[in-house]
Amino acid sequence: MAADFRPVLRFAVATDPHVRAADDPRLDRVRAVFDCAYAAAQADPRYPALDAVLFTGDLADNGTPEQFEAFRTAVSDARRAGTAVLAVVAKNHDGWTFGKRSRPTLEAMLGQAADFHRVLRGFHFIGLSTSENEGEYYSDSQRVWLARQLADAAVENPQKPIFVFHHEHVKETVYGSSAFDGWGHDFFIAPLTPRPQVVDFSGHSHYPLNDPRSLWQGAFTAVGAGSLSYAEFTADGERKLHPAGCEEIAQFWLAEVDAGNTLRLRGFDAFSGKELCRYSLSQLADAARRKFTPEQRQAAATPPAFPPGAALTVTREGDGLRLTVPAAQPTDDGVVFLYRLIVTDADGAAVDRQRVIARYWLGDPPREIEFECHAGSGATATVTAENAYGQASAPLTAVL
Repeated sequence: MAADFRPVLRFAVATDPHVRAADDPRLDRVRAVFDCAYAAAQADPRYPALDAVLFTGDLADNGTPEQFEAFRTAVSDARRAGTAVLAVVAKNHDGWTFGKRSRPTLEAMLGQAADFHRVLRGFHFIGLSTSENEGEYYSDSQRVWLARQLADAAVENPQKPIFVFHHEHVKETVYGSSAFDGWGHDFFIAPLTPRPQVVDFSGHSHYPLNDPRSLWQGAFTAVGAGSLSYAEFTADGERKLHPAGCEEIAQFWLAEVDAGNTLRLRGFDAFSGKELCRYSLSQLADAARRKFTPEQRQAAATPPAFPPGAALTVTREGDGLRLTVPAAQPTDDGVVFLYRLIVTDADGAAVDRQRVIARYWLGDPPREIEFECHAGSGATATVTAENAYGQASAPLTAVL
């Protein structure tokens, strides 16, 4: 961390643990969020505190009392004195069994309101759970309440970030929130749009937080919180993709604010404790000075690159071929999003096309990428790596 950045507030944000039972391994991921966040805090002697841990919904996989109790026990075991725990419940998984009763269950479980407005170290935290009305995501009265809480927080200090938490992404903001992706909600657009100092955390989509598209700036700032249960993707016009290894995910944000209201976001892999990405956001209350709009991110992106001397190797296995390339590396602050294989015959016609989504959500991603294909002698294989914006590396080729 830069020597001139001195936090006065630190909190973690995680989402979608989808706890299934008292012996669910996903509970280890909940505990790991606390352990990793505490370790990161204690590594900073200037401010070794962890002020809060927040969960943005889908705490339980089916919303049963046993699942909520398992989550509560894991949180109780992992939290330390001085760390607040705040959470919201979602209409879908949290409400599958209890419905609207998930709200009082949350309140009894953590001793907090289902819709809350808390002030921690001078910063405002506002959270919304699903509506009390059966079959309704959020109610008109909640929209009025949110607008009022935002106005009250802004009056106190218009330059300070206001942190907002709910389950579904704001529609057409972060990766996973588009109308095509299907995981966005338009309820929050009207109350948040007039508040440029808002930093809005959400989950629901399970799209990895270290994807550069999971940070969005426009009228306000939106942040996708990743997942503690499984990852999901949209690629090549296909949505709800769950590639091999997608359940090996345990991501969370560590958010830190200094006295000048600069927000530092650090994305972590709770399995390994490794930092996956980092952003510094200043002057949040001034929408004209954004640094992370979608247009700015895409303009600054550069294609990934394979290591110097890298080659596409071909190995025969039975009646097929195994094609292997070393992992490519980003050349910017983004990720290698996917690898693409095209096999062409002697006439240049494509006879095989494959795609592998890179396991960039892991702290220790694979060092090699493999494809399997069946192609006639003399065919040519070409592999490229792409970033999140579809910019492709120089190709690696081999004659089969």
